[in-house]
Amino acid sequence: MTGFFYLPGYLCYLLAALVLADSIAGYDYDTQELARSRRQPSSCADTYTPTTFTVRGVAYVKSLTWHFTTTPNSTQLAFEVVNAANGISTGCSLQNVEINGQWGDDTKYWYSCADRSLAIDENEYPVRTSAHIIWDDWKLTVNQTWDCGGGNAVTQISSVTLAPTCQEYQGDFQYVNDCTAPDLEAAATTQELDTTY
Repeated sequence: MTGFFYLPGYLCYLLAALVLADSIAGYDYDTQELARSRRQPSSCADTYTPTTFTVRGVAYVKSLTWHFTTTPNSTQLAFEVVNAANGISTGCSLQNVEINGQWGDDTKYWYSCADRSLAIDENEYPVRTSAHIIWDDWKLTVNQTWDCGGGNAVTQISSVTLAPTCQEYQGDFQYVNDCTAPDLEAAATTQELDTTY
């Protein structure tokens, strides 16, 4: 199979990943209310109880094209992450693009995920999530910080190594690697931060 056959397919895969991240970021109100009802009260003390992050719905696409400058080479990873400590579910979409023959150096870069909020004592506090990826090793690290009232914030971090199943496509003008990975649950470590200063 040659020629342009895979270009529309790649666009479908990429759009599917983007839609996945958007749908995760906009999960339905009932799900949000259910998660909120399961959250802990205002104290941060119980956040030191062992907890986990779950990474699920992983979708990965890498596309390389030749002779077409309007379609940049790119790598994208989209997934949902759920923190068992606070019931928060959010969507993440990580993307690196090749520009002028060079890929962006994101070895130390943390991608921002969709922001959420946490209800504590009838107050809403922001929940910020970010993710770091080592592409070649499939090592994904998720970091989440939230304020739980009283001038205290909690940061939790967790790392997983994805085990993808991939399907490669090669044409005259494009190479596509389309992958999914099983859901994973990993232990999270906790650091309490003082935000009163």
